[in-house]
Amino acid sequence: MDESKTEPEPKPKTTVKTATELYLLNKSELLNTTNEYDHYHRMMKSINIGSSMLKFIGHEDLKDSVNSALSNESNYPEKRNMNWLDSRKVYSCSSGIGEAGKIMVRPEELANGDNSIMNQQCSAIIRRIEPLEREIFDALLADKIIKTQNINERIESEMGL
Repeated sequence: MDESKTEPEPKPKTTVKTATELYLLNKSELLNTTNEYDHYHRMMKSINIGSSMLKFIGHEDLKDSVNSALSNESNYPEKRNMNWLDSRKVYSCSSGIGEAGKIMVRPEELANGDNSIMNQQCSAIIRRIEPLEREIFDALLADKIIKTQNINERIESEMGL
């Protein structure tokens, strides 16, 4: 019996030809994220790509909202504070905003503690920026930049009709 480890096969690279394909690929990856930090990054990319696409179809008020959101420092994770509490032999980890989100971890769990704080920060940011990301998606749908397809159209296209 072969005990050697096999590495998972790398995902094939997708060739993206249009901004719409890039946007939809990013949206697909957004749906497959496993933690808030990755979800946040995909959502910010979605907002950036979508706002670039909006430049060609108008929506000045939405572009202003996007620019405001992207320039707002509260929409980016803060530096995390790590303090060694010698008397207790643990680290106190926090986002630097009061007692909320403060956790205590042993030294061997410091990376997990940092990830936990980062995910907490990103979760709060996601709640603020998600409506904007949804509004961009809706605008792209309304202006038919992104095409919707019903089940009959999909079957026809797959059958080559």
